[in-house]
Amino acid sequence: MSGRSPEVLEQFVGTHPQIELVGNHGSELDTDDDPHEAVTAITADLRAAALMHPGAVVEPKSLGAAFHYRHVADERAAIEAARSVGAAHGARTITGKKVLEFVFGDGDKGTAIAALARRWDTDGTVFFGDDLTDEAVFSVLGPHDVGIKVGDGDTMATHRVADPDGVAEALRHLDAALVS
Repeated sequence: MSGRSPEVLEQFVGTHPQIELVGNHGSELDTDDDPHEAVTAITADLRAAALMHPGAVVEPKSLGAAFHYRHVADERAAIEAARSVGAAHGARTITGKKVLEFVFGDGDKGTAIAALARRWDTDGTVFFGDDLTDEAVFSVLGPHDVGIKVGDGDTMATHRVADPDGVAEALRHLDAALVS
């Protein structure tokens, strides 16, 4: 599950019949609408805002667009400009690390993980997350689930690892526990 589009996720990890790639922060699981015209319009307006804030990058997505501001000189002004565009288009704003996502649709990672758990009839969920948007998942996990924050920062996760190496180590422990 990622804020990236399913198409981009597929480029990263490929496809497998037992793996479901969920993009757009889970919003795609919660919409039957085709917001193509709205996405085209907000993307164009965000690109215009990015031109006013050198270093900003706009990433089009199937249900909206992301405004990355990691490399701008005046973050506050860039954020204000992007939020203004999002509000003008009636898009929902999801705040991440140095990115604002503008999404058409109501879902988030938390509603998506809950829907997937019901669909798969799971006994439990293990979720690793390193972004603010992952807190939506940590907030819905139940007593048989495990939420693992990757990195620093406040979190609702019940566990934490320092970095991707910690994720790999945690997965090795999980694999060993499941095999035995």
